Amino acid sequence: MDADWLRFRYEGGAWEEALDWSHEDPRTSALQRQLSEVDRWLKGQAHKLATAQEALAVQELIEAMLVGQPKIQESK
Repeated sequence: MDADWLRFRYEGGAWEEALDWSHEDPRTSALQRQLSEVDRWLKGQAHKLATAQEALAVQELIEAMLVGQPKIQESK
């Protein structure tokens, strides 16, 4: 299974190619998009970053999966 999640982005109801693969290094472009979101967050603007609570929930789930004890929580 190919997990090429950097290749697409979701904008207003439609998935689209995130990169021009013929001219961009996907690592550089993805990093730039991530840093742009951090910049928006630091300026108090709307951004697409996860909240600290969301990020912690993902981290705890992955850690539980790695030790074989999946922790399942219902969303509130």
